[in-house]
Amino acid sequence: MEEIAEGVHNITITEAKAKNRIQVSNTKKPLFFYVNLAKRYMQQFNEVELSALGMAIATVVTVAEILKNNGFAVEKKIMTSTVDMKDESRGRPVQKAKIEILLGKTAKFDELMAAQAEERERERERESGELETEILSCSRTLVPYPLISDFEISADNLGLAEIISAHDQATWHSD
Repeated sequence: MEEIAEGVHNITITEAKAKNRIQVSNTKKPLFFYVNLAKRYMQQFNEVELSALGMAIATVVTVAEILKNNGFAVEKKIMTSTVDMKDESRGRPVQKAKIEILLGKTAKFDELMAAQAEERERERERESGELETEILSCSRTLVPYPLISDFEISADNLGLAEIISAHDQATWHSD
C-alpha cells in the first residue's frame, strides 16, 4: 500500500493545458484571428503552441507559415501523432491526425509589432481625416428643377436637380 501511495505522489501531469496553446479549428474562426491571437500569446509568453486535428491541420500550418514568413516567429518544434476519437455518426472509434507546432519569437518580433501598431494608428488617423473630408465634400441637396415642364417628366428625368457642394464650389448634376 505504501508503494502505491508513493507512486501516486510522484506522478507528474504532462498533458496539463498550457496557457499559451491555441487549438485551431478550420470552421470556427477566420485565419487571421489565429495569426493575431498567436502574436498576442507570443507577446505574453515568448512562445505559442498551435494545435489541430484532422482537416484543421492545414489551417495550423498556414498560420505558422504566415508568422514565420513575416518575421514574427521561428519554428521550435513540430510534433505529429494520431488520436483515437469516437465517430459521432457511426458510434465507432476512428483515428485522427494531430499536429502541434511550437513557435517562438524572433529577435525582431517586438520591433515588428511596434511598427505594426504605428501603421494601425496612422491608418486610423487617415480614416478619420478622410471621413471629415468626405462629410464636407459630399453635402447634397435636392431642389426642384424648373426648366422641365410637368408633361416632359419621364422615368429617366424626375424633374429634380442635385446640388453637390465641395469646398465653396457648387456643382450641378441633373439625374
